[in-house]
Amino acid sequence: MLQTLVGLIALSLCSSVFAGKAHREAKKELGANIAAATSAIGTACGSKPKVTVDWKAFDKVKNDKIREVKSNIGHELNYVGEQAKAFCSDADSKALFKSNAKAIEISVTEGDPETTFAKGRFVIKTSSQMNSGGYKFKAILDEW
Repeated sequence: MLQTLVGLIALSLCSSVFAGKAHREAKKELGANIAAATSAIGTACGSKPKVTVDWKAFDKVKNDKIREVKSNIGHELNYVGEQAKAFCSDADSKALFKSNAKAIEISVTEGDPETTFAKGRFVIKTSSQMNSGGYKFKAILDEW
């Protein structure tokens, strides 16, 4: 009985260590995507809004969904960079982007993907199932 209990405790500790490792490795890889998106936006639009990922929400992702969520977050970051480049095609658009877009945050949701914009801050919510939140980023830019 004691050996079984010790074994279960050891197994529990090992799985939590691996869970932390999977999240850490994904965060490290996504750091490159954040830098690339920030650079693409800065080059295209002449300003670099703060681009972040909601790591608290990301840390709640179960291990079996990390790969999908990481991929979707990476997609959203790439898409934001591409859409900012497309939007900032002239001086007026660049000025508009520069004066309005102060922050872009990618978050993880259990619900439907969505993008909101308020007070200079975009929040793009993605999930392990879908990553279409960024498409609404383009729709918001198009409204400007």
